[in-house]
Amino acid sequence: MTLELRKRVFELLASRPEERFKAREIAKWICEQHPLEAAEKLQASASLTNQTQL
Repeated sequence: MTLELRKRVFELLASRPEERFKAREIAKWICEQHPLEAAEKLQASASLTNQTQL
């Protein structure tokens, strides 16, 4: 499983085209909607050490 950020961002923006999002809000949505992929990314990262940094 991979996170595929570009695909996930498009998924959010396409589902709610009338709304505007900050990067933090998009990241939070991705982590909430795809927790397994987010955890996998965190585990594989050399520079990220906790969920907040993700």
